Amino acid sequence: MLRMREDWHSGANRFDSPGEALFEVRVGSRLVGIYGLNQDPYAQSSEVGRVRHLYVDPEFRRRGIGRLLVTKIVERASRNFSRVRLR
Repeated sequence: MLRMREDWHSGANRFDSPGEALFEVRVGSRLVGIYGLNQDPYAQSSEVGRVRHLYVDPEFRRRGIGRLLVTKIVERASRNFSRVRLR
């Protein structure tokens, strides 16, 4: 989470290129899940997406939040990418 915050504040990664997105899940005002979707910088094609910073707060795991995030990743990625990588 720290690296994602640093990248955001520095402008290194704002998830604002075509097809990119940043999603969060909140319970009340508490951030309990997050992920980013980028174009894969290591792929030879702009049709390959890369999941970044997929995180679910340990207190909220095993409640379907991870499944919700992955479902949203696949749904969103299919609009712009033919493949998605998770490292």
